[in-house]
Amino acid sequence: MLLFNNGQNETQCGSNLYLQGVLHYLTAVIQRVAGRLTGYQRWVFSGIPDPLKRKSANVMTKRGNTVKIKEIIVVEGKDDTAKINQALDADTIETNGSAVNKEILKRIKHAKDKRGVIIFTDPDYPGERIRHIVDKAVPGCKHAFLPREKAMDKHSKTKSLGIEHAALVDIRNALASVYELTEGDNSEIQKEDLIAHGLIGGSGAGKRREKLGNILQIGHTNGKQLLKRLTMFQITKSEFEEAMTQVLQEEKNDS
Repeated sequence: MLLFNNGQNETQCGSNLYLQGVLHYLTAVIQRVAGRLTGYQRWVFSGIPDPLKRKSANVMTKRGNTVKIKEIIVVEGKDDTAKINQALDADTIETNGSAVNKEILKRIKHAKDKRGVIIFTDPDYPGERIRHIVDKAVPGCKHAFLPREKAMDKHSKTKSLGIEHAALVDIRNALASVYELTEGDNSEIQKEDLIAHGLIGGSGAGKRREKLGNILQIGHTNGKQLLKRLTMFQITKSEFEEAMTQVLQEEKNDS
């Protein structure tokens, strides 16, 4: 019988290695449920079931330490393209402002038909306007969102918002969790649920909606848009409830 340095035979060592593997797996699952892993880490550990699984996965491949995205990303300008290319390997189409012309829309449609498209615009009014224009003209695009606080220029007095100001890890996280819009108006979530959770009306509703949008990665909305956004992105009642539990925990921690 073969004995190892610790006095165990191969069967005992094999059992110990198996138990260690199980413990590592359970630890990772617990961390995921607690929301401690980022979107990028959830993608890296994609073999573990995700309780808040995204509705549409973009196609990412790894080449050494570089992540390559199959889809073409629609951004607002060259600074966004430069920052995204620091974070990963991707091709972009730049709208060059909120006045998206027909030629740009034609290029986006062609890109969507050939490789797929991810709309990734700034988390402000012009960015949302561009997102709406492109999505309406080219149905079937995927959507990635960056939280406002992650897109803020912390070195400027104006506190401008833009993808070009985001950290590389935050860009990877956003692009690792994308959504695709769906047809239909049916949803498990009703307006009464939003009211019950303090997401409509009240002084703290806006901040709570922002936290919810960041956790679900569906962007920030006003009270009128929230139910529509939850429905469009197929957020289930259980996903909504889990996210609200995290929102309330964050509020408790901040108080």
